[in-house]
Amino acid sequence: MLRAETERFGIRTLVVEPSGFRTDWAGRSMDVAAMPAEYADIAERYAASDDPSSTLQADDPERAAEILVRLVEREQLPHNLPIGVNATRLSTDFDRAQLESDLRWEQLGRSADFGQPYPVAIPD
Repeated sequence: MLRAETERFGIRTLVVEPSGFRTDWAGRSMDVAAMPAEYADIAERYAASDDPSSTLQADDPERAAEILVRLVEREQLPHNLPIGVNATRLSTDFDRAQLESDLRWEQLGRSADFGQPYPVAIPD
């Protein structure tokens, strides 16, 4: 929506969806209060992220910065940019699932408009 509202003024937008980067935001520089037992698995993942080989922080912030600088120099930008292996995989998986859902429910959604067939079957 932001893009549609601002591009006529020459303002370009890019939504960046990053993976976990080695910035130490969840490492030595972060004070973590005691977590309830229900969140133990999350605490374990944060502890693992302090490991340099962890896939939670697999991305190189310098490479990401270089990519973004190269992109903003171009005339055309993507609408959004998942950056990093995890973000790209999660975004692509979500987009595929969203498209499958939209296609499955398309006829039902369209049936709300005048001039469209109604009623239509609700998918199983």
